[in-house]
Amino acid sequence: MAQTIKKPGELYPAYREKPEYKASYEAELLDTYDKIQSRPQFSYDPEDDALYRKYKSDYVRQGQRAMKDSMGQASALTGGYGSSYAQQVGQQQYDAYLEKLGDIVPELYQLAYSRYSDEGDRLAGQYQRLQQLRDDEYRSYTDALEKYEDEQQLLYEREKEAQAEKEKQAQLEYSRKMDEAATLARYGDFSGYAAIYGEDTARSMREYWIAANPQAAYNMGLVDAGRYFALTGSYAPGQAPAASGGSGSRSSTYYPGTAPDGRDAREVQRELRNMGYNIAVDGAWGPKSQAAWEKAYGGSSKSNGSGALSALGGNADYLVRV
Repeated sequence: MAQTIKKPGELYPAYREKPEYKASYEAELLDTYDKIQSRPQFSYDPEDDALYRKYKSDYVRQGQRAMKDSMGQASALTGGYGSSYAQQVGQQQYDAYLEKLGDIVPELYQLAYSRYSDEGDRLAGQYQRLQQLRDDEYRSYTDALEKYEDEQQLLYEREKEAQAEKEKQAQLEYSRKMDEAATLARYGDFSGYAAIYGEDTARSMREYWIAANPQAAYNMGLVDAGRYFALTGSYAPGQAPAASGGSGSRSSTYYPGTAPDGRDAREVQRELRNMGYNIAVDGAWGPKSQAAWEKAYGGSSKSNGSGALSALGGNADYLVRV
């Protein structure tokens, strides 16, 4: 009657789905971490700086313009003839602009370093934000999982209680039926046991009860006088040996027509003959038939037939003798 109790997590699967950790930020978090780890050390080459190249282009153009203007002015002062002086003045103007370009390199370096630092700070901040989002998501997952497991445990305990109550009610019902069957059996009615154990078992229990209580069985009409004699070895109340006719006649022995187990005497005698016992198959259950029966099946019918029916098995333990 015991029932299988389910484990937590197996109860009511449609009631609530088990939470799953989605790991929504893990990929982005790993990508940001890789970017931080793979960043090269800071270095500055002006030629790789677009801003420097723009300044350089502007200063070179302005230097060339200044150089032409200076050379033109110098030539005008000398009557329009070119001279080394004009070239010298023009070159000085050009070099002055190149010097200005050199002066802004430290500033451009600092700007490049600031951009490098800002990018590092941005990646670090992004990584921290993603960590926080990941931690919040995981915390929500663990909270939901704990709640789910608590609900499953509660359902499990309720199921255990419900099953225990079912088993208790089933045991009470079984005890009630057993008590009812025992009450009916006191009056030779084994229908209650038949409902519990089946007809074959109830029939064996009935035979055991008759063998154990022949007087009550006879009074109830469950056995006839012949069966009573076979079970007890004595005449039933109100019965006497049959007598032969004539004044010189003597009493004849009364031999029943049934064996101790209730079957027809001829049938059992034939069975015993086939087993090798030298008895007549005449339908009269006499001393020879009884002796063969006791040797074949054990016990004595004079002890209320209990030995003859010992083969009925443990079901006899359920009987209440009258």
